[in-house]
Amino acid sequence: MKRLLTALSTVLLLASCQKEISSDLLQNNGGGGTGTGPGGGNGNGNTSGLLVKTVAITGSETQTTLYTYDSQKRLETMTISGTSGGMPVNSFHKYMRDGVGRITKVLQKIADMPGTTSDTAVKTFHYPNASTMNYDYSVHIMNMDMGGISMGTIDSSVYTYTSGKMMSYNSYMFSTVMPGSIMMNSKYDFTYDASDRVMNMKLYTDVANPNGAMDLDGEWKYTYGTSSVNNVYVAPSAAQNFALNGLPNTGTHVITKMETSSMTTSPPVNVVITTTYVNGAGNKPVSGTVVAVITGQPTQTTNYTFFYQ
Repeated sequence: MKRLLTALSTVLLLASCQKEISSDLLQNNGGGGTGTGPGGGNGNGNTSGLLVKTVAITGSETQTTLYTYDSQKRLETMTISGTSGGMPVNSFHKYMRDGVGRITKVLQKIADMPGTTSDTAVKTFHYPNASTMNYDYSVHIMNMDMGGISMGTIDSSVYTYTSGKMMSYNSYMFSTVMPGSIMMNSKYDFTYDASDRVMNMKLYTDVANPNGAMDLDGEWKYTYGTSSVNNVYVAPSAAQNFALNGLPNTGTHVITKMETSSMTTSPPVNVVITTTYVNGAGNKPVSGTVVAVITGQPTQTTNYTFFYQ
């Protein structure tokens, strides 16, 4: 069991790294594009409208992300298709809101892997009253079938705030394989700079001591650029942005560097991700380059092109 939990912890770290790459490009930047295709502009860096497509090329692999919006121009769906490391990365997200614009549910479907099938995962957010934009807890339910064995996981998270600012959240993972017991306990802490941007995020888990004291497992450090950009969609509420991209920020400064490290893997896994952009009209990025340096792996460069409509 300890090996399983250690593996899960490592997956959390690396998955979060990948998520941050995509989220930073979407939420902390606009998008534009050269070339043709749905919303693809006219080949001269057209940046008119909302971001509808992002194309990311890493070596011989391509990932395409499509975005749709509701009548108020808020992000409604995100569809990713392509490959990474030779494996499919197809996924679909749908963001559902209530009458006052708060995200109440996130539906997610990830492409089935060989021998594994899964249902649509549902993450539900609970609000303590009818007006606040800050949810106090969420519940994430996912069911899958692995080689004929059904397994479900329930990940419940409790969020804490200081003066409306999200400071931390605790997550408790349960599994139908071990009913009645916590599979893993984790906690994320946020530290902010003078501009209320997350500058540091730490992950604590009980991997080394199941159901006991938590140890520092991973850490993320963020460096921001000095200029703002014309974002696709940024909610006034940091908690709402966290539901979208995993960082409780409200500003429009881009993240130019992210450093992350794992404290429990052996040898330690360190990742440094730097991002640069080429901006078009309206201070919207036309293209972007993400360089990821990961311990023990070749440097990975991903080139992004953005398309508006």
